[in-house]
Amino acid sequence: AALRRRWLVIVTVAVLFAAGHVPAMLAGGAALADLAPLLLDVGLGVAALTALQRTGDLWWFWPVHFAMDMTQFAP
Repeated sequence: AALRRRWLVIVTVAVLFAAGHVPAMLAGGAALADLAPLLLDVGLGVAALTALQRTGDLWWFWPVHFAMDMTQFAP
């Protein structure tokens, strides 16, 4: 039961992270079909959160997070 709850938390956080981008995308004129790539964000979030949980260490994630943030500004 604890394992299922842990996965529920990981997936919920990943979904909320992706959902946080929806208002800005809609304000920018995105159509509903343009939101589909957010499913990839959910998968990426699940993978990252699972890795963070399993390693128990946050320091390695800082450069990864920085790189992911900076790619949003790439042309």
